[in-house]
Amino acid sequence: MPKKLKPLLVQQTLLKQHLQAFSPQEFKRVFDVSVSAAQWFLHQHSQNADDLFMKLKNGLYILRTHLPSEYLVANKLLSPSYVSLETALSHYSIIPEVVYTITSVTTKTHPGKFAHPLG
Repeated sequence: MPKKLKPLLVQQTLLKQHLQAFSPQEFKRVFDVSVSAAQWFLHQHSQNADDLFMKLKNGLYILRTHLPSEYLVANKLLSPSYVSLETALSHYSIIPEVVYTITSVTTKTHPGKFAHPLG
């Protein structure tokens, strides 16, 4: 018999596991459900603005109630990557300029731009 996941228990478990941004595969591992069950649950609970999850891109979700830092989101959106030197220097107030976007550096050959509700 398939497991019945309850949104409140899912939220509590994800917070306890410190999973702020996660894929359906990570969700599957934590809750011991099939990939299709994980995908279905995430899809069902990320449709509206008041749902439990927010979809950042295909295969990447966050909890709406506990938004992760923009640096974690940047790292998860483009993996493997790291935050650029300019972004880090601005974050620690080492340079006087304000950087409004987070730039990630990667070795991937197809860089891209991501826009989502968090920025």
